[in-house]
Amino acid sequence: MVEGARLSEGQRSVIAFARGETSRTVTIRPVPDLETSGLKTVQVAVLPQYKFTVSGPPMDQAITDQPKVWLEVTQANAIAATAQRARVRIHRDGPLTQSLTVDLLLGGTAGEGVHIQDVPDSITFPAGGDSRELEISARAAGLSSGPKVVMLRLAPRDRYLTGNPNEAVLYAGNSAGETIRAGFDRWLQASSNGALTGLDSLASAPPETLRRYLLAYASSLSAVDGPGSPGVALRIVDGRPELSAPGKFDAADLRWTVQSSAGLGQWTDAGSSFVQVPDPHGLRLLGQPLEAGAGAGFYRLSMTLDPGLPAGSRIAALTGATRYGMSGNGTWKSDPATGDLVGAGGDAGEVSRMIASVSGPVTLAFEMEIADGNADDSFVFYIDGVRQAQTGGGTVRFQRELTGPSTRLLMWEFTRGRGRAVIRHLP
Repeated sequence: MVEGARLSEGQRSVIAFARGETSRTVTIRPVPDLETSGLKTVQVAVLPQYKFTVSGPPMDQAITDQPKVWLEVTQANAIAATAQRARVRIHRDGPLTQSLTVDLLLGGTAGEGVHIQDVPDSITFPAGGDSRELEISARAAGLSSGPKVVMLRLAPRDRYLTGNPNEAVLYAGNSAGETIRAGFDRWLQASSNGALTGLDSLASAPPETLRRYLLAYASSLSAVDGPGSPGVALRIVDGRPELSAPGKFDAADLRWTVQSSAGLGQWTDAGSSFVQVPDPHGLRLLGQPLEAGAGAGFYRLSMTLDPGLPAGSRIAALTGATRYGMSGNGTWKSDPATGDLVGAGGDAGEVSRMIASVSGPVTLAFEMEIADGNADDSFVFYIDGVRQAQTGGGTVRFQRELTGPSTRLLMWEFTRGRGRAVIRHLP
C-alpha cells in the first residue's frame, strides 16, 4: 500500500516535488487480511517521462504473512464419572518449516485444580505439524455443587493471526446428564421453545428483562416469569446481613456478586465480606457483623454470566461477517454489561487489529472511542486499506451502506497508549 491506498498490479501513483525539494519517500505498507499466501514481492519503479531521465534499477520489497490459527471443538463436555475429556483441535496454516507456539487464555467459572485439571498456557506446533489436540479433564471432587463452564480462547499475538473460530465454550460436570443440559444458551432455547437461541438474542433487551431471565435460570425454572418465580430476600440475622433466594443456584455459567450502597446511589463491590452458607432450599449469603451505630445500608445480589457474550457473536452482529480475525498482543472481548467490543492489553505503542471480510450489501453503523486513554492512543477504521474514521479519544460515529456483491475488508486498528478501544454497535 502506497500512502495509505491499495495498489493493484501495474497501478501508477504521482509523486510531486515542491520547489527546492530533491527527494521524496514512498512508503510500502501491506494491508493485513485473512489469507495466508506466503511471501509476496512488491516492485517500485520510476516511469520515464519526457521531462526527466530515469537511472537506477526498480526496488523490490518482500512482504510475508503471519500464519493463521483457529480452533475446532471435537468434544464439548468433560465428564468426571466416565473420564470423558473435552477436546479442542487447534489448527494452523502457512509454511510448516518452523515450529509455532500459540498462547491460550482461560475463562469461565471452572477453576483449574478445583473443577478441572490444569490447562497449559500455550501449545506448540512442531515443524511440519498443522494441528494439535488439547484435552480438558473434569475433577469429580470439585463438581459436587454442579457443572461449570470453561471458555478457551486463542490469545492474539504478533507472531500469528487468530482466525475464526478462536473461542470455545466447554462444560465440565460429574455426570453426562447434568453436563449436556448445562449452560444458559441451552436453557434459553428450551424455555422459549426455540424463539431465543442464546444470550446474544437478549443483547438489545432492557437490563430488567435480562435480569428476569437470569433469575429464572439461576432458580432452575422452566420459563421466565413462570409460576413460583422467586425473588431475593434481605434480612438481619444476629447482627449480620443475609441475602437469600430459593432455587438450586447451581448453574454452570452463573457468577454472583454482592454490592452495597449507603443510599441507593453508588454501588460498590461487597462480595469479599460475604460467604456462601450451605442451604438445601437455595442460595444463602451471610455478611460480616454490622458495626454498632452504623447507618442505613442497602445490599443487592448481582448475577452475571461467565463467559457472557463471546466476541465472535458481537463481531458477527456488527459486520454480518462469518470470517474475521485478530492480531497483535492486545485482546478483543465483549463487555458483559454492555455488549460493546473492547480492545485492551499490550504494551504502550503496540498495535492490535480486528479484521473482518464481508460480501454483498452490508450496513455498517457503529461508534468508536478510546476510554481512559492519553495522547498516545489512536483508533482507526479502514475499508479495503483506506482510512474511513479515526479518533484519539472522543466518540466518532460511522454509518454507511456498502453496496455491490464484491468482498470488502474491514479493519479496526488500535495503537495503545494506556486506554481501551471501544466499538459500540448501533442497531
